[in-house]
Amino acid sequence: RVHALWTLEGRAAISPAVVLDALSDSDRGVRMAAARLAEPWLKLPGSDAIIDQLVLNTGADDITELRQMVLSLGAHGNILTHMGIRSALYNHADKPYIMDAALSGLAGEELEFLELLLAERRWRTAEHRAGVIEALSDSIFREGRPSRVGKLIYSTYGRRIQGWQRLAILRGVARNKSKGKPVYFDEKPKMLTVLQKSKNKEEAKLANSIDNLFLWNGKPGVKPLPPLRPLTDAEQAQFTQGKQLYTFTCATCHQGHGRGQAGVAPPLVDSDWVLKSDDRLVRIVLQGVAGPITVNGQKHDLEMPALVGFNDDQVASILTYIRREWDHRGEPVKVATVKNIRAATAGRVDPWTEPELLKLK
Repeated sequence: RVHALWTLEGRAAISPAVVLDALSDSDRGVRMAAARLAEPWLKLPGSDAIIDQLVLNTGADDITELRQMVLSLGAHGNILTHMGIRSALYNHADKPYIMDAALSGLAGEELEFLELLLAERRWRTAEHRAGVIEALSDSIFREGRPSRVGKLIYSTYGRRIQGWQRLAILRGVARNKSKGKPVYFDEKPKMLTVLQKSKNKEEAKLANSIDNLFLWNGKPGVKPLPPLRPLTDAEQAQFTQGKQLYTFTCATCHQGHGRGQAGVAPPLVDSDWVLKSDDRLVRIVLQGVAGPITVNGQKHDLEMPALVGFNDDQVASILTYIRREWDHRGEPVKVATVKNIRAATAGRVDPWTEPELLKLK
């Protein structure tokens, strides 16, 4: 029956009804295959019944099956799939590989997931699952985005937040003390000051121990960031158009959060290829790039195809978007720049290589 399912998929003859039926099959292998085949439908309207069955299947005793259900739920993040992942973590976070499976499907959405988790009544007494909150906090901090790290710190405030939850959030941030990259704010997060002065000695000790991970204008010894130039009306229009184009084209590989996917696409967040040279960035988009290429210190042996079918204005809009999204502070890319580089490289057929691009300023 497993072979039959994959044969139907190979012939493009599989249907949601078949997948839903297979998810409740008595055979574990059939259920696991159905979970993998269900993933493309999770983002489509009318998928609630499939998601409900995947969630029901997270009650499996078999670790391999449970892990597959969690991985499949993470294939597309929405309220229902995240509810299923929270349920799996609440019941099974201590089992091998379940935490990793859950986090792999949450990339870029950990903050939103944590906020909903903290709002759930049952998690207020789940101190035995503090490791879940700690891991989420660690992932959010490692994103390095001031807006999101700021929300993480402020999530420690409120009448409903439990002391053990607050400590778990701080411990997650503290995981980055030795090798973590500091996050730069316009001013010191007020909640960090509150935590550092907490009457709870453990809270205060943890909050003070992570002070070096938070930089801000006016902090002794910290060089202030130059003020961010506001976009003009025309540039803002470019940014808005670029966001729409990115969502429907680039996000498939680089993801909406810009952190990429292992084995598929490298990250755009904090990448010098995005934030520095116009000449390099525009060429990558117009003609593509072939690996190996080093991004944020990691080597990626991947190939990005040329972004064909887009005019100069659309290309400039996408590049303007990725230079200002995700807390980036880059300058917009001008339409004239794209036009000139397109003309100068009109005879280029092959994708660029890293050595070629590095010769450009």
